[in-house]
Amino acid sequence: MKKTVLALAALGIAAGAAQAADSQILNSLLACNASYFKAIAKDKNIPETLKIRSGDMAFLKVEKQPLDIVMFPKPFKDSGLTVTGYVFNDEIIRYPGVPDMHTHFWGLIVKEDWKKAIDAFKVDWEAVDTRHMSAHANRMVRSNNEPVWKPYKRPDNYEYPEMDMTERAFHIQPYNGQTMIFCAMQTAGAPEAAIIQEVRPDLLQGENQVPIREEEIQKDQPKADAKKLPEGHPEIPAGAKLPEGHPEIPAGAKLPEGHPDISGAKK
Repeated sequence: MKKTVLALAALGIAAGAAQAADSQILNSLLACNASYFKAIAKDKNIPETLKIRSGDMAFLKVEKQPLDIVMFPKPFKDSGLTVTGYVFNDEIIRYPGVPDMHTHFWGLIVKEDWKKAIDAFKVDWEAVDTRHMSAHANRMVRSNNEPVWKPYKRPDNYEYPEMDMTERAFHIQPYNGQTMIFCAMQTAGAPEAAIIQEVRPDLLQGENQVPIREEEIQKDQPKADAKKLPEGHPEIPAGAKLPEGHPEIPAGAKLPEGHPDISGAKK
């Protein structure tokens, strides 16, 4: 009888250890590729009702676009952190005259603060921003005509990726009293299918299309035009004195009725 009890206890311990080993979805995010979806397929803590299985992978259900945040009915432990939900944000940002920016981020939400989340990952953080309580690592780039990802450090004058270039990175930042652990990917122009298949194969499933957000970069042009000096008016450099005899304009004073607006004037 004693041997039977000990055997059952050993089985219970082994089963518990196996279940703990199954929860590796946080570490699977580090690579920012399809290994995340393979880990979801194996994880026994995420309800099957939230999974869409496809071969050896499982995608998480997304109902809202471009941003969907879903909280799990029962939080669970993973890598010493308490996983409470997941997040997806996918959209194409369109500006006039420049390539469409395909932007994506996806990951998990944990209960612990950002510092404890950072300490849970044994990685070489490229930057830890204590002011904004965030960090990132594993920044990589790949062009549409190259099969290899390369380490990448943004230049000081960085605005967005070069045409047909995809950039991805692993991030941690606060979210609504909790912490978001996620991957981000952006491409100038559409990424080729091979990149999507490697990183976000869920985007190739189903009929949902990534929504497009139109941006108007010239929307303030009428206001800017109103601040230009009339044609032929002498230029007034910043800090310059007014010509002799010109009426003084005290700081904050209103211009005479009908006078062109010259706040922030430029030639």
